[in-house]
Amino acid sequence: GRVRRLPLGPRQVLGLAGAAAAPALLRDWGRARGWRLARRLIGGGLEERSYADWVIQRFGEAAYRELFAPYARRRWGDAEGLSASAARLYHGITPGGAVALVESPRAGRATLEAAIPERRRVAVRGLRLADGAAAAVLTDGGEIPVDGRLYCALPPPVVLGWLGAAVDRGLRADAAALEARLRVQVALEIGPSDLPAATHIAGPGPAPFYALTRPSLLPGAGELEGWAVAHLSLPARAPLAAADDAALARAVAEALPAALGLPAPDPRGARVQRLPAWDPAWRVGPWHPAQNRVMQALAAMGIHLVGRAGTHRYVDAGQELAFLEGLRGGASSPHELQRTLLDPPVLSDGAPPSIGRFVRR
Repeated sequence: GRVRRLPLGPRQVLGLAGAAAAPALLRDWGRARGWRLARRLIGGGLEERSYADWVIQRFGEAAYRELFAPYARRRWGDAEGLSASAARLYHGITPGGAVALVESPRAGRATLEAAIPERRRVAVRGLRLADGAAAAVLTDGGEIPVDGRLYCALPPPVVLGWLGAAVDRGLRADAAALEARLRVQVALEIGPSDLPAATHIAGPGPAPFYALTRPSLLPGAGELEGWAVAHLSLPARAPLAAADDAALARAVAEALPAALGLPAPDPRGARVQRLPAWDPAWRVGPWHPAQNRVMQALAAMGIHLVGRAGTHRYVDAGQELAFLEGLRGGASSPHELQRTLLDPPVLSDGAPPSIGRFVRR
């Protein structure tokens, strides 16, 4: 029910967990740091496959249980089944190493737009192949030639749908095996507020959303002055995923007082936006075998999946651009680029973790 401004110092982080949990958190944190220092001296180490592995080995079981796990479950799903890549990139990345869209929204958007020389809005009807390779994108305004190389930041089922009968049943089954979560945004009018541009929800509690943003402090605010947007990421079988817009708005409005200390807004004027196929379910393994088969089959046609929805990996904007540039350069195979850029090797020292930056990005 309280908002803390980031970045947080270690003492402030201990205060988040409350007086009862703070001693255990501090003890586990110290033990985890000691183990990592000892492993540098004596060699060896513990396997890091899941998000939980990464957090516990750096900050301890208590910090994971009280702070990290509830946030991870709201945003990405099962923290024990979530790939360690999410933790390494979200909690341990070095400053300046990525385009942090939430932390610096205007600078992040400017960087992305500068990397795309031309943008067109079209309705895609399909893809045309010639000699087994992508030849053109079929749109409502005619064909756009692609000369054998096409980059798609879209979910695999969408791309396979464009190809129609050119895709066999086995490839469609592989794409259907990839899980996705439903991303929902619920905008509510809250009136004047001193909340920052983005507030992330840490710790246990009733809030179904993992973050709250204020559009008036973000690019493209439009008419949303005095509004706040709750961000939800729901598994397909969650009750709220099947709820109508009114029920979603009520759930968010009822949770705001306990989560952020705000008065409960009127949910009747809420705006609800559903973003289908937006949030892949990040797997523990280096990548999902079905996704790898789909990417390789499409790459053989000159169609390269990029972006988080396409590659089915936790990547930030900086990595998306690096992966795209690597594919365009052609110096490394797509498989090697996936291994090094999207699923970087786990090193014992790795990127320096910082509990004080917790959900800074």
